[in-house]
Parts: sequence; C-alpha cells; structure tokens
Amino acid sequence: MHRAKGVFGHEQKKKGQDTEEEITEYNPALPVVAFKLKDEFKRTNPHVKQSAISTLLRTRGWIVPNYALPPHEDHVEILRVVVRESLSQDLVDTVVADIIWAAETLAKSEHRLDVEILCRKGDPVADAQKLNMASGNKGAYGRQC
Repeated sequence: MHRAKGVFGHEQKKKGQDTEEEITEYNPALPVVAFKLKDEFKRTNPHVKQSAISTLLRTRGWIVPNYALPPHEDHVEILRVVVRESLSQDLVDTVVADIIWAAETLAKSEHRLDVEILCRKGDPVADAQKLNMASGNKGAYGRQC
C-alpha cells in the first residue's frame, strides 16, 4: 500500500525519484495488518493456539479474527487487524500490549485452552447437571437450586 504503483516487491526507490507523490500514485490496498505467531514461540509453546489469542482478545474488546490462508497455504493461520484512518498511537500501543498479554497469558498456562468451550452458548447450570449425572454422583454438588 506504500509502494509506488506497479511495484509489488520490496524493490528500493531509485535515487533522485520524487518522494512526495499523490495517493493515486500508489498501489490500492486494504487497510489491514496481518500477522502470525513466530515459529520460535510456537516451538516453545506448542499448547498456545492463535485462535485462543483471538478469543482472549475479545475479552478486552478487540475483534482480531484468526484465519487460515487459501488452499495450498491453509496450514498457515494469520490474525488480522483492520486499521482505520483515525487509529492513534495510543490505540496502537494498547492493541499491541493486549496481544502480548494474551500470548503471555496462554504461554504461562499449563494446558491448551479449548476455544470451543469459551465460544459455546450453553447453560452452565444445565451443563454442570449433565456432568454430575454422567459421573453417577447423586450428591448435592452440581444440582440446580
């Protein structure tokens, strides 16, 4: 998005080229930032899933979806942040701090976070009763009041 029209790689500008160009002289692009966990982080924290980071960020008010790339690259997942024109430096600092918080929180946990459990829309009392009945426990624990 910040490369001159027709330039899609990482080529350097030629010396002497004017640096003040109109916006129409750049490649059209979507205002998004896509990223993924570093391979080193994944190796040291195999129980941390990017989808869990996305879910934890929702608890802080962020919507940062986790996507698989298209076919032939679908083994790679990315997190995506849409950037608005009004994005301030304070907001950038906050979202980055929250992404780090989510990754560190999951890395410190001993077990893999099951994102599907967090996303389920069920009745926790009814779920507790089902677990209680399945275990054969007829005691007072897990019964609805």
